[in-house]
Amino acid sequence: MLRDVPRSILSALCATALLAGLAGCASPTTASAPVDEAAAARSARMFERLKDLEGTWVSSGADAAMEGAELRYRVTSGGSAVIETIFPGAQHEMVSVYTLDNGRLVMTHYCAMGNQPFMVARTDTDEDTIHFVCERAGNTGSHADPHMHEGVFTLGDGTLHAEWTMFKDLDRGGTVVIDLVRADG
Repeated sequence: MLRDVPRSILSALCATALLAGLAGCASPTTASAPVDEAAAARSARMFERLKDLEGTWVSSGADAAMEGAELRYRVTSGGSAVIETIFPGAQHEMVSVYTLDNGRLVMTHYCAMGNQPFMVARTDTDEDTIHFVCERAGNTGSHADPHMHEGVFTLGDGTLHAEWTMFKDLDRGGTVVIDLVRADG
């Protein structure tokens, strides 16, 4: 039991754990190198556009698989993240989290297939388009396993057109198209 451990050893262990934790917090992210200033500014503008989606959106046509779909966007964490919930409350509900990371707009999609594609937005698109491409996929055996690999948003005035492309065996496995309109005004 802890009460049998000398106080000096407990103090040393606590101090070591605290320092290790602080060192981990202070370490720079090694997963992505900083992008140039123009790309970082473009990523920030795209993120602001995603924040503007806050509210409820409903399907207005397109792919039959998405008929009646509802999506909710919520800005959270002091404005540093946007949470997208697809099919809220349904058994196949999915969540995506969008944020800025080291000057890049990134998202992680928590898929009903049980995997977690991590995507990065390209910065060479027009101002009304956000194009995400998968950098890696968690909970998969390899990049060849089925996963959402690309997502393209086209943002309009009160409209959102999204195309999500699945990859399987390193090849396109189909695209789901959804057109949405704002449901809450």
